[in-house]
This record gives sequence, structure tokens and C-alpha cells, in this order.
Amino acid sequence: MRGAIALLVLLASCATSGPAHDLPIDAIRASLRAEREDSGLGSLAIAIALPREADLDEGLAVIEIDAGAPLGPGARWRYGVPDRLTNAKDRGPAPRLDRLARSCAKDRETHLGEPGDADSGIACGAWPLTRPGAAIAVATDRWPAHAVLERVARRIDALLEGDPDALLVEPLSELPRPRLRALLGRYEAGASALEIVELDGGAWLVPDHGAWLHLRSRADGVTLLARDRLHVGTTIDADGGSVTFEGVRHVRTSAPIPACPAELADLLGEYRRPGARHPSRMLLERHGRLRVIDDELVEHDARGDPHALLAGYERVPTTAGTFRITPLHPPDELRRLAAAAEPPLPPRDALPFDLVELRELEPSIRYDIRYAGDDNFMGFALYTEASARMQRPAAEAVVRVHRAFAAEGLGVVVHDAWRPWRVTKMFWDATPEHQHTFVADPAKGSRHNRGCAIDLSLFELASGRVVEMPSGYDEFTERAYPHWPGGTGASRDLRDRLRRAMEDEGFAVYDAEWWHYDYPGWERYPVR
Repeated sequence: MRGAIALLVLLASCATSGPAHDLPIDAIRASLRAEREDSGLGSLAIAIALPREADLDEGLAVIEIDAGAPLGPGARWRYGVPDRLTNAKDRGPAPRLDRLARSCAKDRETHLGEPGDADSGIACGAWPLTRPGAAIAVATDRWPAHAVLERVARRIDALLEGDPDALLVEPLSELPRPRLRALLGRYEAGASALEIVELDGGAWLVPDHGAWLHLRSRADGVTLLARDRLHVGTTIDADGGSVTFEGVRHVRTSAPIPACPAELADLLGEYRRPGARHPSRMLLERHGRLRVIDDELVEHDARGDPHALLAGYERVPTTAGTFRITPLHPPDELRRLAAAAEPPLPPRDALPFDLVELRELEPSIRYDIRYAGDDNFMGFALYTEASARMQRPAAEAVVRVHRAFAAEGLGVVVHDAWRPWRVTKMFWDATPEHQHTFVADPAKGSRHNRGCAIDLSLFELASGRVVEMPSGYDEFTERAYPHWPGGTGASRDLRDRLRRAMEDEGFAVYDAEWWHYDYPGWERYPVR
């Protein structure tokens, strides 16, 4: 059962000390629960082998607590201590963890799961403990997660050695938004470089090689610690101007992001095994180098022939040009349904509508209003004119963003602003349910319907060319997410710079669309 915790304590009591009840079972279980939640795991199981004076094999008892089916019945477990752990009669991890703990206690060697564990989605390992003849085996339902296993082993070891605080899991917090933003960027130390990026609202350190590190703050609000499924706990010193990682001080660089080399561009994208539903490998570009991400944000250079990395993989198709859906109803039927429906009632303290045309405030703002033509995901025109209107405070904020970018040779291009509610209704009725993340529920009304949302990108003032972003506008894929890590370094940089500029004016990005921004106070306006 996913989400259950199994604590399998396998131990032999000394003749004079009584059985397994000497261990603080409830405290161990609480510690495992805290570790599981901190690391984002569904299940966690342990087996502890403690010797008594007799033969170890004769001196083991099993106590199961909340066992259930913690790691999924029927899974194929591979441990790195092969044949002697295999037993066709085994049901779930309990008997195998028993054998793994005993084996480790005998040979006093650490056993880690093999790479094949990724196929069954588990991580497992065993560590000898300080007490002679003692060992612990740990398994979880996520691979890779060996840092979690090692942390659990260390805590149990310290507990057995008399440390009363060993089971405490230090609470960590996500970085406050201002500090996270202050740390984002690239840092260099000679030939070595690293980046701090944002992913799903958290700060992540991306080294030249190896797994990304999830940076969180200790209780003091200052010290950063990387503790996740792949890192036991690495302290990071960062002040916004430099980052010290693995003893090396990296200094922030403001050098411009180079364009992606043409020979790499055609390789970028997500790849999956034939028949798999989800991608398991991504090729991206970072500062002129081809990089590969797989195995849960483990990133490294794609050295040698990059095509060798893709043997046995197929590329996940992407959209060329405008993304389109196949509407569930024809246009005339969608218009009929929208005309027959009523928008939600306005709030009691609704603010008055005061829509203003953006180009009346700043004529140099560029329009590319997709819904005024057929170059949109619906494939037909929904507006009668190419207009971009917003509530006046929001419109004035967009103008300030546009003018700030002018110093960098860039400007704002607007794809959509105020959207009539009937169009939102048409989007919803036309879109398959599994893609409703990308359209607003008309029963609630959209921020666009209130005149407080805008869809926009950037263009080059000199050439008029719209800049490259990690996805196309209105693309219903994960590439549209504002933290998607793929694509080219230049496109990610422009996406992130747009976000910082919009946030400086109070806007908030929608978590599934890099181009969509909401202005604060939108909920006080009526839907129209």
C-alpha cells in the first residue's frame, strides 16, 4: 500500500536482556515518517539485525509494525547481494530485507542496490553498524534514493550507540522568495561552474556533474543545506555573490548567455524507452555544452558521441509551429453553448471595470493577438478585433516592464489580455479533460475575464524578431511550465528574466504557463 511505513525489526535478544522491545519502536517509526515526508517518498522499510551471543542465523526474531504491503507486492527486487537473497516464495520486501541484514552483519560490507533497481522503481541497501555483528537494511519505493537509506542507517546506528537525539529529523524550509531570487544565476571558479535555478518553487544547485541539490534553509534562516533523496546533507554557503560548494568558492558571473551551437539544437528534447508512457532522459544545452539529465535530476556532460546516449530511446514528439488541439465540438456549437451560459456572480465588494488599451499607454508595445485569427490552439478566430485591454493599474505595470526591457534592446509582445467570459467557456468546452490544466474553469471565471491577466513574451527591438522561449505560446505540454529545465540556456534565461521583471511589478506567473501572469487583487473584479 503506497504511503504505508513498514518497520521490520529483525533482532535477537541477549539471553539476559529480553526480546526486541528494548528498542523505542514508536520513536523509530516517527523518525521514519518524518524522513519519508521530508524526502517525498511513498514507502520506507527497515530491517535491523542485532546479534546475541549465539549464532547470528539462529538468533533473529521478526517484529512487524504497520507492515501492510509497503513496497508493492509482486515487484522484482534486485539488491547487489544476489542469489542468496532470492526466494520465489517471498512476498514483498520483508524476508529479503531479513536476508540482506543478516548477510551484511556477517560480512561487514556495505551492499547497495544495482542499477537494475531503477526498472522496478526501488532503492535498497545495507550497512554494517558500529556494534559488532549488527547491521541494518533499508528499502524505499523511489529510485534513486540511496541518501535516504544512508541517513536512516546512520540514525539507527547512533541510537544503538546511546545518542538519545539520533532519531530527530532536522526541519528544513524552502527559501523565501526574495532570497531564492537573489541566489539564482551562474557561478564560476576557474574551469568549474555551477548554477542555482528554480524548480517547482524551490532552489536547486546544478553542479557541472552529478545530481541537482535541493537547497533549503535551516531554522536559523541563513544556513543552506542540501538534503534530499540523493544527498545525505551538504552544507552550502551562499550570499548572492558567491557560492561555496565542496570547499570551492564560485563567484557569480553576469556574462551573457551564448546562443546554442547549431549542431546541438537538433538533439535537444525528451526521450523515452519504446512503449514507455513517460520520458526518462532529457538532452539540454547549458553554456554551449550538451547535457543529459536522467535518473531524477542527475545531470552530466554528454561526452563522446551523443547518439550513443540515445541507443534504445525514442524522442518524444514535439509540436512544430502553433500547438493545436482537436476541439470536442465544432465552432458553431461552442458559440451556442457559450451564448446560453451565464458567468459567475461578481463579488459583493467588486471594483469597477476600468479597462484601458495597452497601446494607448505605450504605442511601442507589440501585439500578436492570436485569438483574433486562426493561429491559435483552437484553429479558428474567437475575437473580432486585435485588442489588448487590462484594468488600468495592471496595464500601467505592463508598460513599466516594457520600458525597463528597452535598455536591453527588448520589448514586450502581447498575445492576450482581457478575454471575454464567453471565450473562456468555449475553451473549456472544446478542450479534452486531461488538458484542462491549460484552460480556466468558466464556473469560476479566469483572471483574464477580470482584466487582470496577460499572456506575453519578448521581442528584439532592432529586428522585430520574437525571442526563443522553451516552448511555444499556448503549448499544452510540460515544456510550458515556468520551471521546465530543458531546451537551450538562452531560452531559459529569457524566460526567467521575463518572470523577474513581471514579479518586480507585482505579477505572479501561472504554474503551468511561462507566458501567463496575474496581477494582484484580481479576485475583486467581476467576471465579464
